[in-house]
Order: sequence, then structure tokens, then C-alpha cells
Amino acid sequence: MDFFTLIGLVVVVIALLALVATETYLGAAAVLFVALMYVLFSYGITPAVTLLMANLPMLLVYASAYIGAGVVWSFFKWDRFVARRASSGYSQPAWKDHKGSITGWTVWWPFSIISYVIGDLLADVVRWIQNLFGNIYAKIAARHYPVVRKDQ
Repeated sequence: MDFFTLIGLVVVVIALLALVATETYLGAAAVLFVALMYVLFSYGITPAVTLLMANLPMLLVYASAYIGAGVVWSFFKWDRFVARRASSGYSQPAWKDHKGSITGWTVWWPFSIISYVIGDLLADVVRWIQNLFGNIYAKIAARHYPVVRKDQ
């Protein structure tokens, strides 16, 4: 078992703990648990523990960096979520009511970023292009239908 496989296993364990603790994404937690058990029994538990103990300081650094990046990402996603709710006229959300989403953004941040780039960012670009073209179409229409003043 190489070091990066071990890092992946630690990330999976952290994800499992977070998912189970918040009682969210339990199906994903079950799949991760099965995958973790498969890898551990394939490689053997003793080599995994030996490698873990030999690289514990570096593993803690990587795990801390992973969770730190996830926390920063969750702040960004929360800001986007609240901004969308505010612009749609909904009441201010309480973070306590959205612990599952926040945990998901924190633990699964690499996938959340990919989802954001493919979905949200692309949708924002499409809306920007629609508004740009919409303004051009509105100017063309206004040129042919001048504004009628009330004093005439």
C-alpha cells in the first residue's frame, strides 16, 4: 500500500465520520464503508496500520489541509446559497437547518467544486450571455419604436 492510497483511506474515514455524525448521505457513507473494508482486506489491515503509524505526521497535515479547504469552500457555497435565496425573496436561512448541505460541501468539496464549475458557473455564463444579447435586442427594438412622450 503506497502513501497516497493511505491518504485516500484517511479522507474516506473522515468523510464517513462526518456523514454518519450528521446523519446525511447515509447511502454514500455505506458505499464508502464497503469500499474502505474492501481496500483494507485486499491490502491487509496490518500493512495499513504500519504505514499509517510511520507517516502519521504527514497524514495529519494532509487531512487538516483537506478539511481546511473544505471549510473554506463551504463558506463560499453558503454565501452563494444565501445570495440566491435572498434574490428569490425567501427568508434568511439558518445554518442550523442546513447542516447536511454544509457538511456535504465540506467533506465532498472536490466534487462540489466540479459540480459548481459544470453547473452553476456555466449557468451564470449562459445568463450573462442572455442578458448581453437581450440588451442588444432591446436596443434594436427601441430604435424602431421610439418612445412616445406624454406631452405630445
